[in-house]
Amino acid sequence: MFIARLYISILLKKLFGGYLGLWPNGPKPFDSQSSDWGLQPAFSNASALPGLVPDFSLFKFAAEDEGRTEDPTELRKRREREKGHVPKSHEIPAALGTLGGLIALFVSSGWILTSIAQITKVYVGSFNSLGPFTEASAIPMMIQLSKSFFLMLLPFFGAVMLMGIIGNVSQVGFLFTLEPLRPKLSNISFSFNKMIEKTLFSRQIYINLAKTLIKLTLIGFASYYIISSDFLDIIKTGSMGVGASLRSIAMMSFKLALILTIILLVMSIPDYIFQRLQYLESLKMTKQEIKQEFREQEGDPLIKQRQRQRALDMMRTSVRSAIKTADLVITNPTHYAVAIRFLADDNLRPVVVAKGEDFLALMIRQDAKANGIDVVEHKPLARELYRTVAVNEAIPEKFFIIIIEILKGLPGLLAKIQRESAA
Repeated sequence: MFIARLYISILLKKLFGGYLGLWPNGPKPFDSQSSDWGLQPAFSNASALPGLVPDFSLFKFAAEDEGRTEDPTELRKRREREKGHVPKSHEIPAALGTLGGLIALFVSSGWILTSIAQITKVYVGSFNSLGPFTEASAIPMMIQLSKSFFLMLLPFFGAVMLMGIIGNVSQVGFLFTLEPLRPKLSNISFSFNKMIEKTLFSRQIYINLAKTLIKLTLIGFASYYIISSDFLDIIKTGSMGVGASLRSIAMMSFKLALILTIILLVMSIPDYIFQRLQYLESLKMTKQEIKQEFREQEGDPLIKQRQRQRALDMMRTSVRSAIKTADLVITNPTHYAVAIRFLADDNLRPVVVAKGEDFLALMIRQDAKANGIDVVEHKPLARELYRTVAVNEAIPEKFFIIIIEILKGLPGLLAKIQRESAA
């Protein structure tokens, strides 16, 4: 009685914030000389009993309490899946397996009855003709009898197994891992506090209890309704023959079992939704864990930033070195810039020695002006050269006419090209 009052008092304290006066005369102060202990001071002063007062949090989100507020990443989900930790309701394969077994029994009922009749005829009706029952004759007889029962029940067990596999695959897909079978010493705990909390005050226990009560209620109402509707037919079986009465009762039993199985199958859908939500809740991460995972995947952001800066500096150095050898820069005027050089050893064929976009284009223009290189604005040509011609690649002949027109407006550069061509 004391334990029951203690349990109900703690539960109501978590639900309503107090003990609601379950003790007959209200909570009494702790008296070490008395055998009638007052509950409230003993549990309200947690510092007096360090490590012995469990956390009776029934309906809190554990992830938020632990600072895990971020949704799990795809990498976290994939790693947990490889460990066999997936959202799954055990009720779906159970309900589907039961449904498949019922349908298999209904379809193969004729085959089962025929097999039972044959086994009965051989081993019961003709038992005297089997010969003496010795150790030598018993083994083949048992093997044959087991084979007959196996073939008789093969459709039933095959349907149950097939529907069970379908129920699991429909939830988690094709997954095979032995990780859940690996023993983990960390799961073994000798803490009395945790044992009490997990046994009596776990949220999962109350959820399972609620599901069980709902199942019993629905199954009870459904059974009562079906049996009451077939009650007259059940009474009439007393005036029927044995075969007819058995068929009638079998059909009513099959209908009852089928409807109850469908009810369990329908109830398993919200259970799967709850299991999935609970699974996602258990995988929530802290912001620090997300940052750590990003570092593992992408590398340290500071290191990557230094690498990008180093690569950018090398590119700038390379571009500036190439611009010093250029003869002409075509601009967009602000978004693109293409530096061109006329090679004297290849019939002055124009070659793109550098090109850039946005800040690189600005750097090319500035370096070109600093080195006395002509800068010409020609939007269509700059865009096409940037898009179609790679660095150190010769410019196609289809652009020669436009380049010649540009050179006509630059007499100094044209004279330089002519001198190099003559040389």
